[in-house]
Amino acid sequence: ETTKDLGDLLSSAWENPPEGPGEPSNQSQQQNSMLAIVCAQRDRFRKRMQELETESHDAKQRLQVLTAEAQTLRSDNVTLYQKIRYLQSYPDLAAQNRARPPKRAVGGHSRDIEMAADKDAVEVKYQQIYEDGMNPFVAFTQKERQQQYKQLSVPE
Repeated sequence: ETTKDLGDLLSSAWENPPEGPGEPSNQSQQQNSMLAIVCAQRDRFRKRMQELETESHDAKQRLQVLTAEAQTLRSDNVTLYQKIRYLQSYPDLAAQNRARPPKRAVGGHSRDIEMAADKDAVEVKYQQIYEDGMNPFVAFTQKERQQQYKQLSVPE
């Protein structure tokens, strides 16, 4: 209802401009005040839109930085896993590590089990990534997929 009234006021302001240089009429004053209110609201919306666009831009930049950081950390972890595998390949070093009991933390046995489980889960995760990188069939499949994507046309 108020939108309709506002539309009527604005359209009537354009159709019936104030007459003469004399004192503006009461209807004309109402129209001017409504126009001022609408313009102020428009300006507030523009300002808020600019603020939201700035926040969105900042969030996108932060996402890009965090994505790049995550990729770097993932590749670092795969490299570390590769070094672990290399060191474990030496029989005398592996035998020494198995012969030595692990040092116990102050937290007790249950904490050691949790830490070992976490370590195993992390190791399994990066073992899979490492082996995927070493597997020639996976590398071949990825290379073939990339070639197929390059051959696709834009609409496809």
